[in-house]
Amino acid sequence: MSDDDEFAAALQELLASLGSEATEAASTAADLLELNSFPVFSSIDEFYYERLLPAALLERELREDEESRLVDELHLRIVESLNNPDRDRTASTSLIYALGRSNPWVGIQRILDILVNHRANLSIGEVHQCVHSLQRCLDLPEDHSRYTEVVSALAQLNPTPILEAMTRVPLELNHETECLPRDIGFVLEQVRRFSQHRWRE
Repeated sequence: MSDDDEFAAALQELLASLGSEATEAASTAADLLELNSFPVFSSIDEFYYERLLPAALLERELREDEESRLVDELHLRIVESLNNPDRDRTASTSLIYALGRSNPWVGIQRILDILVNHRANLSIGEVHQCVHSLQRCLDLPEDHSRYTEVVSALAQLNPTPILEAMTRVPLELNHETECLPRDIGFVLEQVRRFSQHRWRE
């Protein structure tokens, strides 16, 4: 079996395991996406991932169509989990975290969908992870060649009303989410920056 075939088989195995072994598989997905994401987000040496990922998933870079498949599967599992009142909240938070490690132009539409269209089903921890994942997408530099794709995604599914609504109601915070109001304010500023880019076009 070629290295490419081994990579494809390992990726397929990861996709299949996101349903039955969500927390462990989400961790692997997060590491794989982070390793292959826009370099500005990867502050860790690539050899760091040799201790975290199966050897087959280190054979080559993740192609964008493969990244999209992984992002779509993560999104599907997250939505299924959010619609299940008996869900494992640790697993769903881990899946959202993994989604946030994708390249911004690949993952942002799915992150926005969860935050905007499924807000009513999100726990405070899941909201916090969505905000962090969105913040990571919005760190994309304006001179990046894929910047306008992020601008377009924000125009199609604007998170501002949801985020602003969260600033007007008391949030049940704990020690892990106590910085959420500050993070929401920061993300709102980032969204406005992207909006200004759209107005200048």
